Amino acid sequence: MVVEDDRGTSDLLRDIVEDQGLRCVPASEGLIALEMALDERPSLITLDLDLPDTDGHRVLHRLLADERTRDIPIILVTGYSRYLPDTDCHRVAAVLEKPIDVGVLSDLLTQYVGAER
Repeated sequence: MVVEDDRGTSDLLRDIVEDQGLRCVPASEGLIALEMALDERPSLITLDLDLPDTDGHRVLHRLLADERTRDIPIILVTGYSRYLPDTDCHRVAAVLEKPIDVGVLSDLLTQYVGAER
């Protein structure tokens, strides 16, 4: 699942995920993403922290608090990693700084969901 409100970044993330042979479920708003995560049970979530409808930190904390979603690896995608609390950084699979390094994301997909290049 790709949670990103910027269309260009969302499209890039989707392309990377699909190039790995995975199905991508996009969400442009945090509250919708929470509902979709419960319905879809994705293998991995990329999460932007700057969302239009709610703070991405709230989305992260709700995903981690819910027993149905707490074990889903989450990759934070942000342009503001230096402002992330250490507690958030230690509870996620990875933090990717924008602009996204395609190779790093591909490696993370392989590591966490077994996608192949």
